[in-house]
Amino acid sequence: MHRFPALIALALSALLTTTSSALAQPEDAIEVGRIFCKYVIEDTEPMGLLTPELIFVIGDAMARNAEIQAAAPDEKPPLGDGIPWTSFPDRPDKCDVEETSVTEVEARLAVTYGFNDWPDAGFTDTLVLKPLPLGWFVDDVLFVEGTTLREALTDVIADD
Repeated sequence: MHRFPALIALALSALLTTTSSALAQPEDAIEVGRIFCKYVIEDTEPMGLLTPELIFVIGDAMARNAEIQAAAPDEKPPLGDGIPWTSFPDRPDKCDVEETSVTEVEARLAVTYGFNDWPDAGFTDTLVLKPLPLGWFVDDVLFVEGTTLREALTDVIADD
């Protein structure tokens, strides 16, 4: 059973709903970063904040993940913990956004995550946003160790 058509439909629906309300007005990339932070802290999928291209990559990765799970039901598949929105799987307690660069074609935001019980365990990822007619949308996440969200998803798709 493939869940990716439902995921894509849900994501596109969320994209249209979110952009018509929360993102139709703000042209500020920082606001998108703050909303992304809220989703990460609440452990919610930020699908309405993503570019259509990233949504399709996620759909393909989820479909391949389902195939891997079906082939080895007793083993944890690559996306067994969900989409890796941050460098590390632990859900943060704090999230701060800072603009690092904004041009007409791309915005990069430093997103620093923190943990109440482990003050020294914080880390900073970088959100890459692209402008679309309705505002800024997340197109990738640059992880602290040098990889990206897109690379992680593409690795799942290519897994044979």
